Amino acid sequence: MKFNDNAPIYLQIIEDIKSKIITGHYQAGQRVESVRDMALEYGINPNTIQRALSECENQGLLYNEGPNGRYISQDQTLLRQLKSDQIKLVVQECVNKMRQYGLTTSEMIECIKAITNKETGHE
Repeated sequence: MKFNDNAPIYLQIIEDIKSKIITGHYQAGQRVESVRDMALEYGINPNTIQRALSECENQGLLYNEGPNGRYISQDQTLLRQLKSDQIKLVVQECVNKMRQYGLTTSEMIECIKAITNKETGHE
């Protein structure tokens, strides 16, 4: 993962974990890698990973089983809400950008329809 300088690394790790949950890389109830393994994977200090994982626990995304490790939440309501929230963020960023370009709501909708129709072969 390439980190950017605009946000603390631990927050970027949290976002990556959220993304992995949403995309199915991590499943509900799945054990996540150890702090040491994640630090090696990301190429960063284990303390930064620990901070990110602790925050994920605080948000309810992970739960800690002590020496058995950390696991992805099994709370389906929470996981659905996570996905919904992340999708809304992506859409909001897109809408903001299109507004900067001067598009009206109708033009935005038509643009999205055109793109999705093209992707599904319904041109």
